[in-house]
Amino acid sequence: MRILLISSNSSGAGGGEQYLIYLSKGLKDLGEEPIVLLSSVSYMDIWENKFRDIGVKVLRRNLIGLRDRPLRIFQSLLDRKQIELIAQICRQVKPDIIHVNQQYDADGLDYLMGAIKFGKERVFGTIHMPMTQTKHPRSIYSPRAWIIRALALDKIKKVILKNWYNKYRYEKIFPSLAMKEEFCDIFGQTSSSHAILPGLLSREVNYSLRNQSNRKIIGFCGRLVPQKDPLLFIGSWLKAIELGLKDSKLLIIGDGFLRKEIENVLSRRAPIDSWEITGWVNNPQEYLSKIDLLVFTSLFEGLPLALIEAAGMGKSCICLDFPGVKELENKIPWLTVIKSRLSEDISRLMIQTLTNNVSPTEEEISGVKSYFSTRRMAIETVNLYKGKTNE
Repeated sequence: MRILLISSNSSGAGGGEQYLIYLSKGLKDLGEEPIVLLSSVSYMDIWENKFRDIGVKVLRRNLIGLRDRPLRIFQSLLDRKQIELIAQICRQVKPDIIHVNQQYDADGLDYLMGAIKFGKERVFGTIHMPMTQTKHPRSIYSPRAWIIRALALDKIKKVILKNWYNKYRYEKIFPSLAMKEEFCDIFGQTSSSHAILPGLLSREVNYSLRNQSNRKIIGFCGRLVPQKDPLLFIGSWLKAIELGLKDSKLLIIGDGFLRKEIENVLSRRAPIDSWEITGWVNNPQEYLSKIDLLVFTSLFEGLPLALIEAAGMGKSCICLDFPGVKELENKIPWLTVIKSRLSEDISRLMIQTLTNNVSPTEEEISGVKSYFSTRRMAIETVNLYKGKTNE
């Protein structure tokens, strides 16, 4: 099958684009023909190179992405020019399947409308995070969102979305059963909603970098933004030191607008030479391979790829509770989920996990790699393209 994968063009460091990398690799390995459509904006150059590295054909067009739409849904629905451009590209490529990476449930609607205009029965979309009521408090961190709320646009958006999803019924894919259930609680459409856990690991991949010292390395991987709550992570580590954790180092893999505040806190309170912030990196797996414990303190998530990457290396992981994590906990015995957001509770779990230091066997790691593989994800996705459900 010729499969046109359309990126939402969110950023040069987006998890959604990384998802398309893994999916296209799996599809190609199955003998399918994935073609990726990216915007011609410069911040997408890094993704073009990554797709080309795995032998996937890339099309670049003058498309407006999420990053360049301050009002997102309102602008995308009115962009008739881009909707027609997407339909025109589809007519040129003549794909058997069109698969749009949406990000949130309010994103990528112009891409979807263009694809549906070409052929509704061929359209699929991946929603990584339905924005339910419990997640809407994220708006307090964004000046843009304050404007939206002040104009009552948030309520209007919910009404528009419900009407839009009732009108445009395409097949939707979620990275976990919990994400699917969240979406269906709001919009219904259970019959056209499906859960496929992401695959990103290869059984053949071996990571040579390891922590060679006796010093325990505790890692954080992700954007340094309020949603990820890196300050809770740091506070928990500092509390763990107070409670007796000795000779440890903090490794923060990522960047974001909270970095300066984080550096100020660590400069004042952390032991000398006990922390490092890498900034954005193209090879987070190499850094993850050096840690002893990965900790996720996010307020909410879809299904974090870095968590699966680390688990596939046999790394101990701690994750605060969010929809979807239970599915990971059932498949990864060395992942511990904690409901409490108190730094003292998280710090005690850090100490307990590092003290117990129970390493999974090669057989257990192999099992995780086998399940969270690009091949398994691609097989389930192709089955869905063909009208077969995996649930």
